[in-house]
Amino acid sequence: MIININVAVGLPVNILQQLLQRHRNLELIKLNEVYSIEKKAERIIRNFWNDLLKSNVKASNFFNANNSKSFSSKYLNRAEQLDCIITSDRVGRFCDKKGNLLNGKYIYVVDKDSEIIALPYQKNMHHSFLANGKKIQGAGFMFFEEGMLKVIDNNSGHYRPTIEQMKGLLSAICQIVPNQVKFVDYSNVDDKFLYEYNLKDLIYALEKGETYENLKYIADSKPYAVLKFPNIKTMENRLKLVKVLNRELRENLDYHIEHQGVDCNYSYVKIDSSDETHQVGSDISTDDFTTNNDQDDNQTKIRF
Repeated sequence: MIININVAVGLPVNILQQLLQRHRNLELIKLNEVYSIEKKAERIIRNFWNDLLKSNVKASNFFNANNSKSFSSKYLNRAEQLDCIITSDRVGRFCDKKGNLLNGKYIYVVDKDSEIIALPYQKNMHHSFLANGKKIQGAGFMFFEEGMLKVIDNNSGHYRPTIEQMKGLLSAICQIVPNQVKFVDYSNVDDKFLYEYNLKDLIYALEKGETYENLKYIADSKPYAVLKFPNIKTMENRLKLVKVLNRELRENLDYHIEHQGVDCNYSYVKIDSSDETHQVGSDISTDDFTTNNDQDDNQTKIRF
């Protein structure tokens, strides 16, 4: 049964985000370098969609004609991220954008603005998809019952956050969630162990000056032999396919514009020494792709 708390108490104030902004990390967590291949493919796709929008060519007509409906980004754009933000109220209950209390397992990231972007768990959904490949404050999985957080972890191969990097989030949760919460630490899986903590005991130990190295002595340790490795070959193959499709689609788009007489500001210059295409035009914002704190040197270049 879906319970909507907006009916009774109105839209909840996002108390957790307010607390997170006070504990904000000075150094954000970068995407693991090995996934730069994945990120490059996503940026090429996103750049093409941005240019297609600028071209004044209807996307549905163009893609139907070119049989390339699969050329879509796995990364959430900003509008999609906003729809996935979860909030917490004054009594520690978590709900989605519509005010429905959360239940079950969720994949989450905490972005640079202290917003928790989360979706119900589904296979092959990665933290980089939620974060748009950008830097974050934390990542892992959460388990809820009737809006109450029961378990949280830092299980993310794409970002691999440590307890130290997650301290702000974990401390904020302790301040608003009245019930006992279990924290499962995956940052020592190379030692083939997981460490489970009572979250309040963990934060208490840190506030008393306990070192991160000694925290495991107050945890329940469990053997963990499931070591996951990046599928580099799959990412490389996808990048190659994306480059080929990108080149073909841009050539087809240029031909379509030239022969249909579409009035637009888009043009492209094919670079013989590269598989990628450089665009020349106006009215493009690169804010969706990079910031001063998140520069992607590998993305398709945009010139003005």
